[in-house]
Amino acid sequence: MNKTIKDHIMDILDDLDDSGLKRFKNKLSDRGGEPKIPKGRLEKADSIDIANLLVSYFTESKAGAVTIEVLQAINLNAEADQLRALTS
Repeated sequence: MNKTIKDHIMDILDDLDDSGLKRFKNKLSDRGGEPKIPKGRLEKADSIDIANLLVSYFTESKAGAVTIEVLQAINLNAEADQLRALTS
């Protein structure tokens, strides 16, 4: 079975340590542009919840790009490059 964008996002987020995931959620909730995911929805979210929120708020076609943008914003460039390679 082929992996979806959501699967790839979950894989990347699963590899982040607690600090990295916390920074990711913080930056995601503070990012400019619409739509915005409310902080309350992200507060106790794990990687599966975050991937589901990304796809539901941004659609599957844009969720990967938003994830890459946030990863780069928190200087997780290797993870951003990995996701870009998996989703291109």
